[in-house]
Amino acid sequence: MENELNVTNFPITRKLFMVSPWLYILYHIFVISLETAAWGMVGLSISALLPNRFIALLSPFICCYIVTTISRSFPVYLNFYSINTLEDVFKQENPILNLAYIVGVYAVIVLIFSLIFSRVVKRRIGNEIT
Repeated sequence: MENELNVTNFPITRKLFMVSPWLYILYHIFVISLETAAWGMVGLSISALLPNRFIALLSPFICCYIVTTISRSFPVYLNFYSINTLEDVFKQENPILNLAYIVGVYAVIVLIFSLIFSRVVKRRIGNEIT
């Protein structure tokens, strides 16, 4: 009976659910929002390079699928499937550390692709002015 209530057997997000279901839901919503924003920036950058409506709409999904599939053979801290499913990346059982890592990964993606987008747009604007 005591083993059923032992929280140490659950993954990190299950422990968070045991503490507060609302915190668990907010945690998931925040990570999904980060993921969506990052892949949206990837799509924006690709659509700036290739101005086609269908490429702009489908590139975030295709890139997410390709990167997730390729990274499944990487270690857990570089595996986007593990990051997206909220696995405990560092095995520290600390949801704040895990969330900080997820925020860092997606912030790097957003930064890289926003730089690509800004360079492409500056180049296009420069070509239109001259």
